[in-house]
Amino acid sequence: MGQCQREPGPQKLEIDLRRLQERIQVLLPLIRGWNPDVLVALNPDGLVMSGLLNRYLQRDVEVLNVGKRNGEYTLLLGHLEGLAGKRALLVAGRLTDESLWAFVESALQKQQILSVCRLIALGKGVEYSCFPEYSEDTPLPWEDR
Repeated sequence: MGQCQREPGPQKLEIDLRRLQERIQVLLPLIRGWNPDVLVALNPDGLVMSGLLNRYLQRDVEVLNVGKRNGEYTLLLGHLEGLAGKRALLVAGRLTDESLWAFVESALQKQQILSVCRLIALGKGVEYSCFPEYSEDTPLPWEDR
């Protein structure tokens, strides 16, 4: 008799550190061509990404921890002095909110930074994305699944 074939359900997308490292290596020539002077890690995800990226670039890493208080973004931790005239690669896990990016870029511009380029692990909408085909709600390798 004929058998009914079910279509497979959606696959769970998983990213491991090896795949993330491979995607960073693909973007590396573009990033090297832009030649950032400093990496600015945004929140914990950005710090992990910067660590992976810095294995190849060997640049200073500045850490910014930004959070929301009373509905507005505020700098919780960060040292932005000494960035005047430098090119910064802003590194984060995902593009969660345009207003967050605007806040961070405004803080960097106040320090007279020369230019800012953005790198994220997941999603679209920035200069460099490791996994533009994955949605922003895909868990990163260091997040609970």
